[in-house]
Amino acid sequence: MFQGSLTGRETLVFYSRLKGQNTVRIDDLFQTVELVEAADRRVATYSKGMRQRLGLAQALIGQPDILILDEPTSGLDPASRQNFFEIIEGVKNTGAAILMSSHALTELEARTDRVAILNHGKLAAFGTIIELKQALSLSSRIKIKAAHSNMEELSQQFSDRYSADKFANGVAVLECREDQKMSLLKDLMGSNIALESIQIVEPTLEHVFSAYTSREKSQ
Repeated sequence: MFQGSLTGRETLVFYSRLKGQNTVRIDDLFQTVELVEAADRRVATYSKGMRQRLGLAQALIGQPDILILDEPTSGLDPASRQNFFEIIEGVKNTGAAILMSSHALTELEARTDRVAILNHGKLAAFGTIIELKQALSLSSRIKIKAAHSNMEELSQQFSDRYSADKFANGVAVLECREDQKMSLLKDLMGSNIALESIQIVEPTLEHVFSAYTSREKSQ
């Protein structure tokens, strides 16, 4: 929470002095978070997204070695989110450690090195996304489009070896373990069945989170 009666500039000056930092880089911080035009406006007039960006500027004061951010993209529009992650990537490249708490799992999936999943205040899992997926043995899904006339042949060749959601309406969905994926794709390409398209759907971080939290509830 920021004091609404202060301007954005006064806010960063206050936190700079609180951290024992020089105030000469404040304009650079406003430039970084794209708040230059609002720097001398009172924080009470800021939108939620603008306050989020001011919070990021405050966190960046003094070039910290560790950043701890709670739901940092809440209230940000798509352009601001993109800018936020570019800033975070730049901070990461300096060697800083960044800890983010977020429910926006989809946008974090490609941007995290390690994930900690909390369930009812307890640590349910920790590791890289690949490690967590492997520990759960989550399946990849292969979605295949083909002519209706080829569905029966596709079913006959593959349904006995792979779990199949459906063979209907010109779409077949096969499930396989991570270590089976390349073998399945090779078999599909060598099957001599005319295929229109193949799409690989990998389990997401949301699937990982759901699996770990559901497992905790069942124990």
